[in-house]
Amino acid sequence: MKQNAKSAIFTCENGKRLLRQLLLLLPAWIVLALGIAMCVFSGVGSDTNTSFQQGLGRMLGLQTGTVTLIFNCTVLAIFIFANRSLVGLGSLVIGFGLGPLLNLYLDLLGKIFPTMPPMWARIALCTLGVVISCIALGWYVQLDAGVQPMDMLILTVAKLIRKSYGTAMYVYCGFMLLTTWLTGGDIGVGTFINLLLGGKLCDVFAAMWRPLIRRLGVGSKKEETT
Repeated sequence: MKQNAKSAIFTCENGKRLLRQLLLLLPAWIVLALGIAMCVFSGVGSDTNTSFQQGLGRMLGLQTGTVTLIFNCTVLAIFIFANRSLVGLGSLVIGFGLGPLLNLYLDLLGKIFPTMPPMWARIALCTLGVVISCIALGWYVQLDAGVQPMDMLILTVAKLIRKSYGTAMYVYCGFMLLTTWLTGGDIGVGTFINLLLGGKLCDVFAAMWRPLIRRLGVGSKKEETT
């Protein structure tokens, strides 16, 4: 009887922790989609992962957000069997929710800017999108609620090369740059802004958010590769 009571308490405590994780994850999901949408809408090139999906979308006649959803579901399915420890409810929120929200933001930006802004404004929009995305990435990767499909790949690279999340992002993005070129995705100044700033900013924001996440009692108790 005592053992059952202890198990019930353990389940309740973990349930509360999971709920806190998900509540803290939702803003990151909303902000991350916004940052990516700003980069895509700018038309000067976005991160290599999204640029690859843009190119694939053109080949298949699909919206970028739809291809993102397909890509995320595929990676999720692989990691459920390959490395279940990286998969959680947070992975499902990002994996299934990022694509539709990205499409929504792109439609909204199209209404806000019926005509494309001048080049300097588009570059500024893309740069701001990179910063916003990295703020969200640095936050949610600390929550230990499961990571988004792209980060499953990046964290796997980080483990293989024994480097930080940011360094592994550079390796992953270098590979995706090649696939972007092969699929005819947009490669421009925005792509290189992502390459130059993305990894370092993710490390900076991850370190900045980590103490707060731990105080909230939702982060991993182990030392992270980030």
